[in-house]
Amino acid sequence: MLKVNKPPLPSPVLSSNTTGKSSADSVFADILAQEAERQRRDAKEQRSSGDMLAQTAASPSEPPDAREELIKLLSMSTAERIRYLMLKDMGLTEESLAALPYDERQRIERLIEQEIRRQLGSNFDETRDLRQT
Repeated sequence: MLKVNKPPLPSPVLSSNTTGKSSADSVFADILAQEAERQRRDAKEQRSSGDMLAQTAASPSEPPDAREELIKLLSMSTAERIRYLMLKDMGLTEESLAALPYDERQRIERLIEQEIRRQLGSNFDETRDLRQT
């Protein structure tokens, strides 16, 4: 039986091009260059959007940041916190609630009162301060 030895196929890693680099090195270098370019573009976009965020955050119409919101919530009584969160969920503020027609405002006040009663049970005395405001 005759055994025929085939010459090994050239490996892409071992084959050299005219610059002396292997084709795998060349492909890898191209991928690295593309990734570096993408990262530069992303960083540039983030810087420009960061500038826009800084300008937006400076405007007075924007809601307070999370820390200010937390401090505000922690300084409230339980009933005030329930009222505030319910109004917020409804997309209202105290000012916008006061601007509503009387019947609508009373309906919302009753909903808030029911929720406070539900959550506080017998400790409902806290809400008397709310009605005076």
